[in-house]
Amino acid sequence: MIRPKDFFLALQFLTVIPFKTKLKYNEDSFSNSAVFFPLVGLLIGSVLALFNILLSGFLPDFTVNVILVFLLVLITGGLHMDGFADTIDAFYLKRSKEDTLRIMRDSHTGVMGVLGIVFIILLKIGFLETFSTSEKLKPLLITPVLSRWSMVLSMFFFSYARDGGKAKAFFTGMNGRKLFLATLITFAVTYFILGIAGFMLIALIAASALGFGLTVRKRIGGITGDTLGAVNEISEVLALIFLCACYKLLL
Repeated sequence: MIRPKDFFLALQFLTVIPFKTKLKYNEDSFSNSAVFFPLVGLLIGSVLALFNILLSGFLPDFTVNVILVFLLVLITGGLHMDGFADTIDAFYLKRSKEDTLRIMRDSHTGVMGVLGIVFIILLKIGFLETFSTSEKLKPLLITPVLSRWSMVLSMFFFSYARDGGKAKAFFTGMNGRKLFLATLITFAVTYFILGIAGFMLIALIAASALGFGLTVRKRIGGITGDTLGAVNEISEVLALIFLCACYKLLL
C-alpha cells in the first residue's frame, strides 16, 4: 500500500535535503517511493526556480546559470552525475558483462567519465543560456520532474542486472500500478506547466529512456543504479534541448 510517508523515502534517496524522521518502512516502501519521484523532481525544480528569481536581480545570466547547474548537482549529492560518469567509463569500450559491471562499481572515475561530466554540465549551462530569466522558470520546473519519471519508467520495463546493490530494492515490487501513478503525476504536472506541448516532451523522454535501456540490457542483461543515473542526466539534457528548440513556437 502506497502511503504519503513513502514520499519522504524518495526525498531522502534522491536529495541531500536534511530532515529527521522516525517513520518505519517495509520491504515494499522503496518501490512505493518511486511513485513520488516526479514530485521530488518538482520540489527540486521549485528550488532552482526560486534561486533563479533571487539571483537574477543582481548577477549576470551566465553566472546564474552556472550556479543553478551546480545547485542541481549539490541538491542531489551528485548521485545521478556519478552514475552517469560510471556508465560512460564502463560502456565507452566494448567489454564483457562482468568487466562492465566491475568498472561501474569501481569508486574511481576514469578520464571518459570526467569528460562526460564536463560535457553534460556545459550542455546544461549552454541551453539555459538560451532562455531569458522569466522563460527559464518552466524548463527549471519541468526538467527534474521528467528526468525522475524516466527512472521509474526504466525500473518498470527493465530488470536489475546485479544480484545485489543499493538500487535493487526499488526494482523489487515495482509494478504497473506504481508506474501508472508516477506517470499520472508526471502528466498532470507537465500539462499544468507546458500545456499540450508537454505531451510531446514526455514522448521524447520515454523513447529515450527505453532506447537507452534496451542498449544497456543488450550489454549487461539489465540495468543498474548507475545507468538509472545516466538516464536521469540524459533526460534532463533532452528536455532542455526540446524546450530550447521549440519554446518560441509552442509556449
